[in-house]
Amino acid sequence: MACMHKETYKILHNDYRILPEGYVEIDELIAPTIQVLNRKGYITRYCCSGHSFEDCLELIKTENGSEYQESTIPLTSYIIFEEGITLPVLPCCFVIDPDNPMLEIRKWHYIDNAYDLSQFYERTRSVLETMKQLYQWALDLPDFKK
Repeated sequence: MACMHKETYKILHNDYRILPEGYVEIDELIAPTIQVLNRKGYITRYCCSGHSFEDCLELIKTENGSEYQESTIPLTSYIIFEEGITLPVLPCCFVIDPDNPMLEIRKWHYIDNAYDLSQFYERTRSVLETMKQLYQWALDLPDFKK
């Protein structure tokens, strides 16, 4: 887990699940990109890097106890921006969600047999490569001007 300050966008890496005052919880892999975007004026509201492991299995309660089953949650990476934000260009393979009134960009990770545990490293590779591309995209954006 990482925490980002709401005003300075300073990132704290934190393994103790402590959320200091003035900070919000953020996925560690996408935190550098979100920091760059906010510092350039592209204010974000929500984001997700895509959880290559957590999305493949979920713990469910059964009559015989707990067991794992295949999740129905698709593997995606997304960023939702504050109202009024526009982007001069989208990052590679991201699309705008037309159903969200706020600007939401999303990438679907299409992987054969994505929920098969043997595909864990392929899912992880896809998420890491996306985070690398997303970070470079954010660095290349001009500062946001309304």
